[in-house]
This record gives sequence, structure tokens and C-alpha cells, in this order.
Amino acid sequence: SVVDDVDPVTGDVANNGYTNDATPTLNGEATANAIVNIYDGKALIGSTTASADGKWSFTPAQALADGEHDFTATVVTAAAGESAPTDVWVVNIDTVVPDQIDIDAPDNLLVYDDVAPIEGYINNGGVTNDAEPTFSGHNQQPGNIITISENGAALGTALVQADGSWSFTPTTPLADGAHEVTLTATDEAGNTSEPSTPFDFTVDTVAPDSTTDDTLLDDVGPIVGPIASGDTTDDNQPTFNGKGEPGATVIINDNDEAIGSAVVGPDGEWSFTPETPLDDGEHSFNTVVVDEAGNESAPSDSIDFVVDTVGQMVSI
Repeated sequence: SVVDDVDPVTGDVANNGYTNDATPTLNGEATANAIVNIYDGKALIGSTTASADGKWSFTPAQALADGEHDFTATVVTAAAGESAPTDVWVVNIDTVVPDQIDIDAPDNLLVYDDVAPIEGYINNGGVTNDAEPTFSGHNQQPGNIITISENGAALGTALVQADGSWSFTPTTPLADGAHEVTLTATDEAGNTSEPSTPFDFTVDTVAPDSTTDDTLLDDVGPIVGPIASGDTTDDNQPTFNGKGEPGATVIINDNDEAIGSAVVGPDGEWSFTPETPLDDGEHSFNTVVVDEAGNESAPSDSIDFVVDTVGQMVSI
């Protein structure tokens, strides 16, 4: 056997395997008390003596060079001389640390939100309502392990495929709040890169409150002012306004169909006037608030009203 005792990947190294241990320990069994010679290719790199129960162990005194090493062993006894060599045990030594992952390079890190109503890639510094976004990337060394970490704790790992791509989706939802994620790459030998620069985003799964103090205003004709639910108005472009979460988007619905939107200002106020005049007849206005993360509020209370722009003839 060949044993690697250099972190982060330790233990037995398989035949044709990889290690970042430049002085791996070779072990085996031989004739009790015999001399065991260890060869790397045709070069004798050292000797050891088997114990009374035939067990032997050898660790090179000098670090071996990076690359492929073909280890064999022979047994030397006074009676029989040196034996034929064992079968070759191939070990690939690799002590070169992978490059740090540059998350600013195209496609090296993509974070995807697939929770409606706002789906797509999350920008560094962005907000999402997806508590289990998918992390993925390209341009990495096949066979490497990508570790996705937050505050030094691993969220999970992904194996780089033959085309250089990898993907990871958390199985445990991320908590609401700010998150700072970094990536490391670990090669087959166990060498680990420095952490990438952080990717920052905020998870927000809390639906915003509905709009409040909604008011519909008529500013046409002899009768102007607020339009109460059940009223009739001759203003086919009444102004709808109210209060909401600053920065959120207010969707205005008429008879359950969206007819426009307004962004809530820093003061919590919003206002909307239809660009297209409303048809004469019955209308029902309400709102739905959508925050930056894509969470939707419950609909507001409706204001039901009738638009009537047809003048009445009066006869004498």
C-alpha cells in the first residue's frame, strides 16, 4: 500500500492514483527480518528491514518530484539474494495548488434563481427570493472538486465534469439575509486553491405588505376629488395612488388584469395614471406589490367604480 498523510485528502493512494504527499509511505509484507529495497522506476531510492512478523514500511527521506512514479520492491536475503520485483504501483505526485477561481471571468460563477415571478441569474450584490439558488460554473479542470463555502463553512461540493462545468444546488434552504459565498478548487491530489473573492447576495423570501391608503382621484369635469368604491366618474384616466414598501413595484390591476405599474418612492408614496383611457363601463382597481426579490403581496382591497363619459341631453 501507499499512504498519503498530507491534508486535505489523506489515506491510501490507489494504484495509478494521485497524491499531494511528496514523501508518501510505502508498506508491505516480506520475509521476516529481510532487507526490502524500494525502487522508483530503475532507481533504488531506499531500503528498510522487515520486522519479525514480516511487515515493512518505508518513507522517502527526500521529497519526490512532481509527476509519475513507478514503485516496486524486492526482498534481499543471505540465502537467496535479491528477489524479482513486485508488480509496479504507479503513483502520480502533484503538489501544485490550483489557480484561484476568478468569479469575475465569464461563466466562472453563475447563480440562478428559478422561483417565480422574477427568474434568472442573480447579480453580485443582488437580491433573490430563491432560498435554494443553483450555483454553477465553467472553465475548470475536469476532475477537480469545487467547494462552495459561506463564512468558512462548506455549503456543498461539486465535481467538475469532462467539459469543465460544475453545478450545485443547496439541499437546505439558505436563511433570509445577507450571504457571502466563496469558491475553492481541489484537484485529484488534494491541493486546494485560495478562496475566490466573495459573491454577495441577499435572500428575501418574505412577502411585502399590501399597499395602504389607496386613493382613486377624479380631476375631470365639474365634480372632482376621491372616487369611492361604488361611485361613477367621468374621468377615464383617474389617478391611483397610495403607500407601499420603498423601492418595491406596485402592479395595478383592472378587473384582474394588469394595466400598469409604479415604483414606490423613498418616501413610501406611489402614483399611477393610465396612459390609455379606460372604456366606459364597470372597473375594479386593486394592486399587488412585488419587492426587489420577486416576492408578491396579497392583493389590496378593490375600488369598484363606473366610468361614464357620455353626456346626457336635457329637453324642455
